[in-house]
Amino acid sequence: LLKLDPATLITYGNMGLENQKKLVQSLLDKAFKIHLGGGKFGKCLAVRADAHFNLRSELGNKLSVRSSLQGLRAIGAVIYEQRGKIKISLRTTDDSIDTTEIST
Repeated sequence: LLKLDPATLITYGNMGLENQKKLVQSLLDKAFKIHLGGGKFGKCLAVRADAHFNLRSELGNKLSVRSSLQGLRAIGAVIYEQRGKIKISLRTTDDSIDTTEIST
């Protein structure tokens, strides 16, 4: 570890962060509206992110903000398939919203 150049590591780290930022943006550009609970809980923005489900928290939070700005519920939904099952991760940036009431 002592032979590693800190400047090089920082450069690689910054490149990785920039690539992730571009990936998140490209997924957000594909956002679409969904009806939560068949409309019972309103509408929000969602993305399908099968290969990138590890970004669900960042994506969901950004979608929550965008949803709110579009007059939808401040919830972001990240949809992905894992081990043959479709999963939906809900995130909100509004402390007054409890997403567990929707997901149960």
